[in-house]
Amino acid sequence: MVSTVIFDIGKVLVGFDPVSYLHRIFPNDADTVQTVRDAVWGSGLWTELDGGSDTEETLERMCALAPGREDAVRLAFRRVGECVWRMDYAIPWIRELKARGLRLLDEVYELMYQIAKQ
Repeated sequence: MVSTVIFDIGKVLVGFDPVSYLHRIFPNDADTVQTVRDAVWGSGLWTELDGGSDTEETLERMCALAPGREDAVRLAFRRVGECVWRMDYAIPWIRELKARGLRLLDEVYELMYQIAKQ
């Protein structure tokens, strides 16, 4: 019997577009967009966060990959919630699964809850 369901969050339960997000927070600065994208999402470190690595330590490793643009990496990381948006079709899925008694990963549920409140 299935007791737990694990979803990939980005592009499944929520919309996720880090490049457009970076262009919004660093308009007219393609170099910063590329450097931050490479350090945060192109380095593999973001995936380590999904695996439970220490957030502050991982952020510092991201900053080390963007010499001279550490403040931009920190800003993008601090505001990362702005690069996701609610996918309305996912809300009934989560409600139905919870109603069936299935356990969803707490981080997934909490993230969806926070986005749904906005």
